[in-house]
Amino acid sequence: MTRQIPLPTAETVAEALQDLTRQANVTGRRVSVSGLARRLGLPNTTLRRHYPDVIDEIGAAAPLDRPGRNSHAEELRQTVNRLRSENRDLRTHLDIAIAHIQRLTIENDQLRRRAETASQIRRIPKDR
Repeated sequence: MTRQIPLPTAETVAEALQDLTRQANVTGRRVSVSGLARRLGLPNTTLRRHYPDVIDEIGAAAPLDRPGRNSHAEELRQTVNRLRSENRDLRTHLDIAIAHIQRLTIENDQLRRRAETASQIRRIPKDR
C-alpha cells in the first residue's frame, strides 16, 4: 500500500520555482530539481513524473556565472587560442624553411656542376 501525497497545484509549483530562482540569484547557486522537490515536500520522482514541463524549464535554465569556474574556463580558452596561433606561426615558418632548403639544394647542385666543368675535372669511374 502506498501513501497518497496530495499534489500541489501548478501555481504553487511555479511560485516555489520563482522563490528558488530568486534565492539562486542571490547565493550564486543553480536551481535543482531535488531542491524544488524538497521545497514542495514531494519525492523527486513524483515531481518529475507529474511536472515534466517544470523539469524541462529547470534544465534549460542558463548556468549562473561562477567566478571560479568561468574564469578557469576562460583562461583555458585563451591558452588554447594562443597555442593555436603559435602553432599556425610555427607551421608557416617551417614551410618557409623547407622552401629555402629546397632552393639551396638546387643552387648547390648547379654550382657544383659549374665548378666541375670550369676546372675540367673528370670523374674516375668506380668500377676500375
